[in-house]
Amino acid sequence: MCGFIIGIIIVSMVLNILGGEYHGFSVINLWAAILFLLVILICQILCLVQIIKKSRTGVPIREIELSDIEEQASWIYADTLGIMINSFKKNNADDRSYLKRVSLLIVPFVTAGFMYFIFGTYELYFSNMSEWKFIFSDIFAPSLLFFFIFSAIPFLIALVIKGKNLDRLTLIISALCVMSYIQYAFMNTNTFVSGDYLTTPVWIVLVNLLLWIAVPAALCIYYNKTGKKNIVRILSLASAAIIVIQGAALPVLLIDGLEEPQSRDYSGYTLDGSKQFEVSSEENVIVFIMDAFHSAYFTRLLEKEPEYYDKLSDFVFFDDANSEVAATTLSMPHILTAHGMDYSIPTYESAKRCWKSDEAEFFYSSLHDNGYKAELYSDSDVYYGGAEVMLGKIDNIKSYEFTYITEKIPTTLAFASLSAYRYFPHWLKEFVYISDVRYLNMYTTTDSIHENQNYASWEDISDSAKDRGIIYYNDDYYSELIKGLTTTEEKKCIFQHIHGMHMPYTSEVSDSVEFKDALDGCMIIFQEYIDQLKEIGVYDNSTIILTADHGINKKFQASSVLLVKPAGRTAERLEVNTAPANVQTDILPTILDCMGLPYEPLEYSVFDLEEDMVRTRYFRQVVFDGDYPKVNKVEGYGESIVNLCHEYSFTKKCLECTDEDCTFEEYPITDYWW
Repeated sequence: MCGFIIGIIIVSMVLNILGGEYHGFSVINLWAAILFLLVILICQILCLVQIIKKSRTGVPIREIELSDIEEQASWIYADTLGIMINSFKKNNADDRSYLKRVSLLIVPFVTAGFMYFIFGTYELYFSNMSEWKFIFSDIFAPSLLFFFIFSAIPFLIALVIKGKNLDRLTLIISALCVMSYIQYAFMNTNTFVSGDYLTTPVWIVLVNLLLWIAVPAALCIYYNKTGKKNIVRILSLASAAIIVIQGAALPVLLIDGLEEPQSRDYSGYTLDGSKQFEVSSEENVIVFIMDAFHSAYFTRLLEKEPEYYDKLSDFVFFDDANSEVAATTLSMPHILTAHGMDYSIPTYESAKRCWKSDEAEFFYSSLHDNGYKAELYSDSDVYYGGAEVMLGKIDNIKSYEFTYITEKIPTTLAFASLSAYRYFPHWLKEFVYISDVRYLNMYTTTDSIHENQNYASWEDISDSAKDRGIIYYNDDYYSELIKGLTTTEEKKCIFQHIHGMHMPYTSEVSDSVEFKDALDGCMIIFQEYIDQLKEIGVYDNSTIILTADHGINKKFQASSVLLVKPAGRTAERLEVNTAPANVQTDILPTILDCMGLPYEPLEYSVFDLEEDMVRTRYFRQVVFDGDYPKVNKVEGYGESIVNLCHEYSFTKKCLECTDEDCTFEEYPITDYWW
């Protein structure tokens, strides 16, 4: 009893620290501990009751032995292993034939196998067909195999377990089948590929757990008290009804799903990184987009290391460059097309529209008409709308073809785990949790690997940029850069998007550093690139821009670094310009301006801006608000953690603006990437 009380106190303290939320395995352990304590307490209380009953027959309590209460003690709360074994033997007598015993147990096992391996797996496959890199036939035969293996278990069990033990087991399995269906149909808080158990309130987890324990326990107690086998038959029929319900829906699921064309042959487009470190020997426009490089970082660097005024003497630093959004997936398509994202449609579709816009057509036609090639090097083409939509504008795009090869057994087992996630109670979901769709696709590769690149593994994963020849992380980029730039006679406009100041911080030599080392690393990379341009004699004829897709993801803190050196510009000292620049709309017209080309259909070149100019600019922040519905699922990432856009318009300097200095609007967004 003391141990139980102490355990309750400890659990209460920890739960109080956790703030009443279910956070995964640590809390599972806590509930397992408290459940164990409760079982011990109940066993002791029930045994104490039996001892008291025995003492009333005239036997002194001190003389009562455990064996004296064996007849009264139920197998459920037997206090020793010996009593449990004896109770099992006693209840294992059965005059039914082997086949009758099998027929009793096979119904709930077939039901469970059908739910978990057939219906649960197939429903998940066809409900999310766009997610998978394999086809239905890859999991069809293995799922049937697992179903038949699971359905054959009763033939083994019936050899060992008989009598009342068999009835109780049938009762429990049937009850668990029914509870699984109820969990799937009514009690889940999430039904997509990934779950949200991490934010499930503790009281829901507890109620869910108690239901799963109480229902089978109550049925067993009823059976033990009454000895009526009708309850076993009723539960067995209830589990069989689940097959009827799901079996009726399965043909419709298969017919609708198999109407979609399926093939192992696949083709697509991707960014080609083979010429990432090649520049023109004639004229260049080189735009470094260092992720999350806040303008204040560079201001701080100038204060602490004023030698940068001399190192970057030919540049102009625009210290009030606004970023309209603090998210790469919303910022980059806007920067590269000068066309704003539309938040009323899915992000992926909005990015595609950017590339089809009049602004994008004007800019890239201007480049190509003047002999320039436009090249983009970035960690993923997904948040640009896909490489295919950039054809005709970005020149370093290549096509590829391959045939998928899938490891069928591991893929099917992963699906079974995903199916179990939907049927399991909340407190067990962690053990079958799959974080996202990439886990299920990990067993699918290609039959041919072009240039040592496995397209199936990296197609939509940003971390795999290096696999296809594009260098993104600072340390990788620097190690390639110091090998030297190569030259071509073709004029180039190069957009280099690298990790920059994004967390986790990386430097020019390490993939894990502190903030200061990351900032120094960014500048070392930038300076090294400039030095190499000078060595090969193309620095003077190059327009060079250092900027970022956004700054800090906080209100009025998204200001991006912006340094610009037009081709041919020389100066004694870095110039600081306080004009109100806007990264998303100003980069492309600034490029054309530095090239001496018309840019009027676009907005301002930064060199058009006056320092005392009053300009309305915008900042948008995507957030989650429980008062609004969740956004539609996003391919590969489940439900988004954002569903609302906060839009601020202001005319003051970015870093000086407050809520009182701006107007505010909010509107729901329809979709998001991650």
